[in-house]
Amino acid sequence: MKVRLQRFRGVLAAVLALLLAYGCASTPRQAPVIERKPAVARPAVKPSPPAAREADSRPDYYTVRKGDTLYTIALDHGLDYRELVEWNNITNPNVIRVGQRLRLKAPVRLRLRRK
Repeated sequence: MKVRLQRFRGVLAAVLALLLAYGCASTPRQAPVIERKPAVARPAVKPSPPAAREADSRPDYYTVRKGDTLYTIALDHGLDYRELVEWNNITNPNVIRVGQRLRLKAPVRLRLRRK
């Protein structure tokens, strides 16, 4: 039994040595490189004047329905949930109630401050 185990260890060591030698001797395959032509210089384009601000099409208020979260309401109306928290004086953004009316536009005092 001891002889068998020693023989197995010897064969295993030889196989591992051969695998190691094969792995070190093989050349790695490199990724193909494609030569690209330099980009043709384009003439400078005169920037167009900024577009006039579109009228805000959001409703002024939203009534909370079952399954709504502040985050999804804000996302659906193109807002950040933190804006809704501020505009509606919400102390805990994790708690809104079904039927609660939420302001979707900044109060006038905040609109004037930002301009």
